[in-house]
Amino acid sequence: MKIHHSLLLIIFISLASMTSGQAGELQNSTMKRIAEIALSTNHFPSDSDKAELKTIMNNKNMGDSLRIIAHALHNIQHSVNSTDKKALNKIANDPAAQPDIKQLAKILGNFNHNPSAEDAKTLKKIIDA
Repeated sequence: MKIHHSLLLIIFISLASMTSGQAGELQNSTMKRIAEIALSTNHFPSDSDKAELKTIMNNKNMGDSLRIIAHALHNIQHSVNSTDKKALNKIANDPAAQPDIKQLAKILGNFNHNPSAEDAKTLKKIIDA
């Protein structure tokens, strides 16, 4: 009986780690896609980019920070609105947030018609990572 419980525990841990790994890959690819959209945004995202950002925003399996960042990018009209800026600043200053996610939040918080030259370099690093 102990062997059976141990085997079930090993199987459960293996499945949980695979799901966690897949979730991490989804978060990473989504973060890169948001960076690509931000890099190509000039004044506001295209209709197709907005549709993609809306899908990210509505994905309950996505981390809250990425959903908030997607929401802010979706809403950009030359720059982020004050409500989105507050949410982005919270992410940018969160010591527990992943560094690339913090960078995305900072970049969007400073967005003015398009990313600055320095921010464009950072976005390219996130995309190429």
